[in-house]
Amino acid sequence: MMRSAIRCAATVLNSLKGSVAAGLVLSCAFSAGAQELDSAARRAIVESLADSVSKIYVFPELADRYAAALREHLAKGEYDAPIDANAFADRLTSDLHAVKVDKHLRVIAPND
Repeated sequence: MMRSAIRCAATVLNSLKGSVAAGLVLSCAFSAGAQELDSAARRAIVESLADSVSKIYVFPELADRYAAALREHLAKGEYDAPIDANAFADRLTSDLHAVKVDKHLRVIAPND
């Protein structure tokens, strides 16, 4: 079993002129002593990511679709299998991009 610390944060990247946002970088940092994430950690990461995306993503309707997709995968048990942090981050990114590809939106596992 693993205890994890989960934090989601967002940063809006501005263009060189400073007037137009170039994109949104959303990162969920999940760190712990073990590489494999347990069920509670996976659930907390998905909920935190869905909450963050729905609150801060620049396009509200798309934000709701991203969050709903993550929660739907969670409810269907698609995140139930044990998985390591890097593979889980890749899976979450793929699930987000299945809704709509945004090259500025990705989940990255920390390098502990």
